[in-house]
Amino acid sequence: MYKRIINKQLTLDRPPASLARYKMLKHVHQKLNPSRMKVLRTAHNRIDSDGVNNVVYTLLNTSSYHLYTHMLIDVGQQPTS
Repeated sequence: MYKRIINKQLTLDRPPASLARYKMLKHVHQKLNPSRMKVLRTAHNRIDSDGVNNVVYTLLNTSSYHLYTHMLIDVGQQPTS
């Protein structure tokens, strides 16, 4: 996400750690992709067409809070491969 923000010349503002932190949910880790670094290095080539910027979705609900906005979206069925 950082590279997307910088690529689009947007400002990145990070509050001090005493105010904002994140924690990853526990999950089962997948096997590392051997092409991971190549994929990351060439991400800028796909930024406008990789699905993040052109995904079709329906906004179901928005709730604004003091520190964040919660958006509930429907992205439809998982594609079958």
